[in-house]
Amino acid sequence: MVELLLKKRANVNCRLDSVRHSSLMPLHIACGCLAPTVVDIARLLLEYGADVNAESLANNKEYYSLIDPLVLDLIKTIEVPQNGRTPLHIACTRPRSEDTLNLVRLLLGHQANPNAICNGQTPLTLAIVFGNEPLVDLLLQYDQTDPSVVLGFGNGNALCMALSTFYETSWNYSKRIQLIERLIAKNPQVLYPVRFGPKNLLGSCVDYAYYMFFADTRIAQSPYHSLTNQERTIFNQRKELLTYIAKRFREEVTKHDGFLRLSPSTIDGSSSTRFNSQEFRYCGTCGRSIGVRLNICRRCQKVSFCSKTCLENGWNTFHRYECKQSAQRPQTTAKAKNLMNTDNTLLKDALKNVTRPNENNRLPPLSKILRQNRLKKRIKSASLEGIELSWNYTYNAPENYSFN
Repeated sequence: MVELLLKKRANVNCRLDSVRHSSLMPLHIACGCLAPTVVDIARLLLEYGADVNAESLANNKEYYSLIDPLVLDLIKTIEVPQNGRTPLHIACTRPRSEDTLNLVRLLLGHQANPNAICNGQTPLTLAIVFGNEPLVDLLLQYDQTDPSVVLGFGNGNALCMALSTFYETSWNYSKRIQLIERLIAKNPQVLYPVRFGPKNLLGSCVDYAYYMFFADTRIAQSPYHSLTNQERTIFNQRKELLTYIAKRFREEVTKHDGFLRLSPSTIDGSSSTRFNSQEFRYCGTCGRSIGVRLNICRRCQKVSFCSKTCLENGWNTFHRYECKQSAQRPQTTAKAKNLMNTDNTLLKDALKNVTRPNENNRLPPLSKILRQNRLKKRIKSASLEGIELSWNYTYNAPENYSFN
């Protein structure tokens, strides 16, 4: 029937009603169809010129259930640019089957865009949300797929979706670790800082993982002994995942020099450009950068830590060896050298002039000597040369020691 209608010159790119059907097109309907002939129908539509990247109505509420409720309330008060669904979006929400893989493979073969964003979701993130592992592997094998695409709507990127606690039921712990490794191997830029949460905070994927961890107040903020056995298992797996992603984040960042340089536009949140300017700082042990106070290592001046615990753990685990390799004697500038020479001269002169020790039979402290001599050197002595006096300053009056 579809082939007959197409031969009769049916419009393959016609749109349905915008109110009832969100301006969907025949290819959208075909990709959502569960019939066993769905691949043949989609192939016919594509052969007759169907737009593989056609978008549905932009102002729709599709995938709103996958957005943080706090972020969703904020979105309703401001205008956010939105895009519609593509046929690939709909195909990636199908049940896990061989027909789904063949359909997605067909769309990708006709140059479907795997990075199209609709309300904070791409085809890859939809496959992650629904736990379709074969489909995730298929999309990651496609060269054009970029997991580092910024999703918006507080969702971060594809790695953040894999770290979210909302979808941990679709992936067990070992599968999530494998998924994280595949995303990092596909494009290490998934570790770039992203904006998330209702306050639009700029943080790393580790910050997003901690944000989602503490969002579940029952497991994150309850005493461990009050949790059930199932909740304890979830708590332990989440803590292990936080430790693992922090370790992988540190390893990938240290491989490349200037890997996390941010531009002023990224810091202000006005753009997603990520190059040149300010270095993104994070804790070397836990990987956090938001909600913590970072103190830089006093020895190497390169790695920061957020607490004494992180400092001790980081030093015993990895930083002891990094700090020894990177710690170099700082180069002395010309100004510093002149200051040091001046201090040495002042110290020698002061020690020569000191003839009477203090009460404890000790010389004055070095800092006190240098401070006094610097002040003497800066303060110019009063001079009467070139000043016309109204009296005769050469007059030698007789000394009078009488106080009567």
